[in-house]
Amino acid sequence: MSDKNNYRAKVLLKSVMKIYGIIFIAIIVSIVIASLYVSNSGSILQEKSPAAYFMQWIAIAATIGILPAGYISSQRSIKKIKTSISLSAKLLPYRKAMIFKFLSILSAAVLSSAFFLLTGNTNLMLILAIIILFYIISKPNPFKIADDLNLNEEEKQELMTK
Repeated sequence: MSDKNNYRAKVLLKSVMKIYGIIFIAIIVSIVIASLYVSNSGSILQEKSPAAYFMQWIAIAATIGILPAGYISSQRSIKKIKTSISLSAKLLPYRKAMIFKFLSILSAAVLSSAFFLLTGNTNLMLILAIIILFYIISKPNPFKIADDLNLNEEEKQELMTK
């Protein structure tokens, strides 16, 4: 692999990890803001209202729908990446697929945080904990990337030394 492709692959790998960190911080910030507001001012809606109950179920249904859909969609995109291209050329669509997956998880977290802000329903915190767990499990690392992209031994070695 040329030095230019090697450098590009290194930059792409670092950008995936940087985006992961930024989105993780965004998830945590949305939870902290909602929690601080609810603990200081109370919820916007009454917790026992029909709207609050409805929002809880919307958050559950959205999480059940969004998380698998984001995961499956990103995996399909990754499986379409040709094995005959260079490592840096493989990492570009991989990065795009991972960004989509991360943003889908972020959307589920923001939705649940917003509903928690509105209702103060602590059951939504359990949903947020599940979302965070799913996000942590989804963290890319060189071993997962190598497995997802079906890299050959030379490419795995290059990826591991980044």
